[in-house]
Amino acid sequence: LVTVPAGKTLTVEPGAIVPLADTADLVVSREAAPIARAEKEATRIVFASINAAEGKAGAGGQIRILGGKVEFQNVRLSGTRGVEVTAAAKCALRSVSLEQTTGTALALTECRPIVEGLAICGGDGDGITLVGCSGQFRKVRVLDTQLGIRFDKGATSQSAGQWTDLVVLGAREEGLFL
Repeated sequence: LVTVPAGKTLTVEPGAIVPLADTADLVVSREAAPIARAEKEATRIVFASINAAEGKAGAGGQIRILGGKVEFQNVRLSGTRGVEVTAAAKCALRSVSLEQTTGTALALTECRPIVEGLAICGGDGDGITLVGCSGQFRKVRVLDTQLGIRFDKGATSQSAGQWTDLVVLGAREEGLFL
């Protein structure tokens, strides 16, 4: 477990590859800020399961943001347990891809994210789960997940946010669960 303490900023440089073991979660405390931003796709930041790189079974850790601020741009997560954002003061996810996740790829609870250019491909859980969230969602693709997008307790038509250019394909249960 790696924790970014309150009042600190974790900056991941463009082009970085961050291996995550199955028992290794990156936890960002309240009032902390993880920034993983690459201006160009060629210098994309990658968080990947160390198991996959070693040819072993098992997903890599999860990124858990418990309050504070998060900014991801041109970030790819592969073979991990996804991203959880809870009560974030600021949440901006731009050009982010989550591939072959175990469990929910992106869980958003009580926050107002700005999501643009999100691709979720494959996995054994939900693509996106939202609880009490509103925000702006543009160019979102959810492909081949158990359930595409789940609006859970606390979400209403007013708090579901604004969605533009949404594609959900290949969900094994439901595309949208309201």
